[in-house]
Amino acid sequence: MVTGEKIEEWAKRKKIEVHDALKEGTKEKSHQYWICDYCRSAIVIRPENNRMFQNGGEFDLPASRTGRGKLRVVAHSQCLNKLLKELDIYREKEAKK
Repeated sequence: MVTGEKIEEWAKRKKIEVHDALKEGTKEKSHQYWICDYCRSAIVIRPENNRMFQNGGEFDLPASRTGRGKLRVVAHSQCLNKLLKELDIYREKEAKK
């Protein structure tokens, strides 16, 4: 989970073979991805025109939901509900103390 404004993006690279005397091979960016804060697996970042088919993204959780401050998370769509349930359980435990 990140409290700052910038979320780190990772890039998967693939090697392209070039049969040339000057270049043996070059690396080209295949796709970019984020790491889910809940399950720690990759969320592929789709191009802008294809964002609606993405299976997750970055979400801003307000201070009323977290109990501490604004929080920016990256999660799959199915992981977001699990993450919110865990935050609610944590807030209830903190309120009892």
